[in-house]
Amino acid sequence: MHDDFIRALRSDWQSQDHDVASALQRLRRNRWMPHLALALELSYLLGKSQQIKIEAKRIIQSRGVTPGTKARALRVLGSQLRDEGEFREALERFRAAVDELRSAKPAEELALALCALLECECDSTAFDASRATALEVRRTALRSG
Repeated sequence: MHDDFIRALRSDWQSQDHDVASALQRLRRNRWMPHLALALELSYLLGKSQQIKIEAKRIIQSRGVTPGTKARALRVLGSQLRDEGEFREALERFRAAVDELRSAKPAEELALALCALLECECDSTAFDASRATALEVRRTALRSG
């Protein structure tokens, strides 16, 4: 990820943030959409379901949000919905994330979205129905390095 905040976290994690809660607070404070999407992923890892749903919708509906940031929010929201057993809604979010990223030059985020979509499809459809997605995941993963 080409994000100044990520570089700062990697270079000097302990002096800037002593725990995930302080990292979340700092991410939300500046209100830059990529930071809010990263905060959304951290909230997911912490299991904050309601907060994820509220923040993801805010990012997704924001004007001027980049396709990558919108797709990241859709992917995290899809993961949360899948964890809660709402497979149809999760599948819709993963498909929307993939659609946002179809023309993405860096393929990493597309590969992540496709993997999430494939996992969800495997939960809800027969194996043969997910073969096309599996092939696309493989191609994108190879492209992303």
